[in-house]
Order: sequence, then structure tokens, then C-alpha cells
Amino acid sequence: MKTTLLVSALISSSILLSACGTPAPKDDRLDGFGQGLPPQHNEQPEPQYDTTPLLKEKADLSDTDSDGVINERDQCHEHSANVTVDNQGCEQSLSFVQTIDLDVQFQSGSALIDKQYMPNIKRLADAHLKQPEFALLIEGHTDNSGSRSENMALSKARADAVASVLVDEYGVQASDIYTAGFGPDEPIASNGTKAGKQKNRRMVAHLVLRDRFLSKHYDLWTVELGVPPITKQKLFSAN
Repeated sequence: MKTTLLVSALISSSILLSACGTPAPKDDRLDGFGQGLPPQHNEQPEPQYDTTPLLKEKADLSDTDSDGVINERDQCHEHSANVTVDNQGCEQSLSFVQTIDLDVQFQSGSALIDKQYMPNIKRLADAHLKQPEFALLIEGHTDNSGSRSENMALSKARADAVASVLVDEYGVQASDIYTAGFGPDEPIASNGTKAGKQKNRRMVAHLVLRDRFLSKHYDLWTVELGVPPITKQKLFSAN
């Protein structure tokens, strides 16, 4: 019995030693193990997004013209000293329109200004004198009572009357004032009621930079009012 067990143990040991000495079969895929995917699968996918950096690695941070805007962003290197510039280093232009409802009332069919409205006209003069780079545009408007031609003439006469007070009483230069009469063409309320007619009989003043003047035809100037895309052109006569 012991002899049989000993023989079996020797045979098992011989088989085990023989198996350990047999080399493993050659497989090229084994070269890629431990290093990621095998070589035939180690591809570089196309980038899905633009990898261009948003900023240059070496931006020019200097300010050659000393306007507070770095050269990298500065688009205007030549401008007057001590001017206000925008984010691109270009001189800011004030291209807005300041509109003022002028409280001046007139008797029916008249262009005479009552003294009680003089303080309102003075406030307009003061606003202009503080901003001499602006031109002053005066509009006259009426309700629809009477003929259109009469109202057009009346509204212009009222605008001219306000201009005369600005010049004669408050020192505004006549060359800075432009007037226009629009009669009943631009109502802001219904002409079907007394209150509506009263609202439509109004005076309006605009402080406008001269770059808003588009063209001149004799003594009539086309002026652009408002901010694009809502623009409005009107004809004002020079005084």
C-alpha cells in the first residue's frame, strides 16, 4: 500500500515539473498589456472642440498713448490728450439727444408768450449754456382745430417766439437755435376731447450734438433724433 502511494506521488510531481517547464505560447498582444490598449487600438481621437486659446500667451499690456487702455485692446492710438475714451481706446462721442417738454402755453391763435412762462424758458437756456456743444432745437405743435396750413404756420411762429426769448432775454446764441413747426401732424393724445387737444398744443425742445445734423438745404437742416434703430428725421430752419 505504501509502495503504491509513493509511486503515485512521484508521478504527480513529475507531471507538475514537466508543466512548469513548458514555455507559454507567443502572443503579440501581450506586449501592450500594462501600457494601456494594444498598439492596434491605441488611436488618437479627433478633438471635438476648438482648442485655440482665447487670449494670446504674450499680450501687449503696455499703454503707449497713456489713455488707460492697453495696446492689445487699443484700436485708436491717435486722439487728443485728456479725452474720455471707450473700452477700445477711441474717443467717446456723446451721440445722445436730450428731449425736454417745454411748458409754454399760448392763447388760441396767438404766438405771444405770457410772462408766467419765462422761468420755464430760462431753465431751458441754462441747460443749453451748461452744454454749449449742443444745438438747441425748438418744436411747436398744435391740435387739429382749424386748417392744417394755418396750424403749421402758427406752430412755427410759436417756436420762433421761444427762440427770440432765448436770444434776447437769456443770452443764447441765435446760431445755436433751430426751429420747426409741425402743426397737428404729431399728436400725443386724442383730438376728440378738450383734454386731448390741450396736450397736443405743446412745445418740445431738444439738445442735440451737431453730428446729428445730416444735411442742409438752403436754411433747412435735416436732423436725426432718437437712437437707432428708432430714428426720426425732421426739418428745422436755422435762425
